[in-house]
Amino acid sequence: MTEADEAVLAAPLSVLGLNIRATNALLNNGFSTVGDLLAKTERELARLPLIGPSNMREIKAKLSARGLALHPGGSAGDHFWHPG
Repeated sequence: MTEADEAVLAAPLSVLGLNIRATNALLNNGFSTVGDLLAKTERELARLPLIGPSNMREIKAKLSARGLALHPGGSAGDHFWHPG
C-alpha cells in the first residue's frame, strides 16, 4: 500500500462531503475515517442502524466520485477496493 493510499484511508469522513444525515449515521455507528467505511461491505453497512437507502446512495456516490467503492458483498478483505 502506498503512502497516498494510507492517507486516503486515514482521512476523516468529512473529506467525502456527505450530507449531515449520512455523516451522523456513520459517526453514530462508530465510523470516523474513510478507511473505517471501506472496511465494511455494502451488505454490512446496509444492516447498520440509520443507514437507509438514501444514505446508502449518498455514501456510494461520494465514494465513487473519488474512485472508491464499497465491496458489493462477501468479505471486505481488501480495505482499499477500486471498482472496475
